[in-house]
Amino acid sequence: GTFEGLEEIVEKRVAWSRHSIGFKAERRPSSKSDRSEILKQVTTDDLLQYGFIPEFIGRLPMVVSLGSLDREALVRVLTEPKDALVKQYEYLFRLDDVEITFAPDALESVAEEAMKRNGRDPRSIPVFDSRDFWCAEDSEQAWQEAREHLFYSSSNYARWGAEAAEADGHPLTGEPPATPEEMRERAGTMLFVGDPGEIVEMFRQRQAETPIDGTIMRVPPGMDHKKVLRQMELIAAEVMPHFAD
Repeated sequence: GTFEGLEEIVEKRVAWSRHSIGFKAERRPSSKSDRSEILKQVTTDDLLQYGFIPEFIGRLPMVVSLGSLDREALVRVLTEPKDALVKQYEYLFRLDDVEITFAPDALESVAEEAMKRNGRDPRSIPVFDSRDFWCAEDSEQAWQEAREHLFYSSSNYARWGAEAAEADGHPLTGEPPATPEEMRERAGTMLFVGDPGEIVEMFRQRQAETPIDGTIMRVPPGMDHKKVLRQMELIAAEVMPHFAD
């Protein structure tokens, strides 16, 4: 958006080298890469025609144009600066004793999404996390209903992760939780299990600690259908109104 339309002034001045001539000549539309090349040829006369006053232009010792960022450049922006977004998220996950690795394909996908938004700040792309979740009228009731189901899914996630890490040549250290209670103690904020009031506080704590736009709630596999419907009604009535804004 900066200096929008300036390239048209420059292009008109150098049109003789950009367009064909003759009865069947066609004007070729400018692409984003063309715009960068055109702006490299900007002169003080172009700035005058664009609307800058001579007194201002006279104070500019030189005029430099910036090229559009491509996918590779955006990936470098995400990873290389001292306060790069990737480094920020790695630090936030370490606060929960979690080591996160961003695959090159994932970073390229984020860069491509940013390019669709004309190179805007990647933080404008919605970011969601996910949590194992169960809510009931009473905190202990919620845990007793979900404990075995959560332990089953947690054990499988641990096994799949260990197998993938070993296949990748980086076997994991440590043992997975042996009981539902041990899983609950070690999981910390990874489990959202409790009564509506506790769930609200868990969401607020997560919002304060991590710059995310939303949380995907994973219902434990194998839960009774009627209990799931009851939970959804409870969330709609006593949890979601706290986050209406």
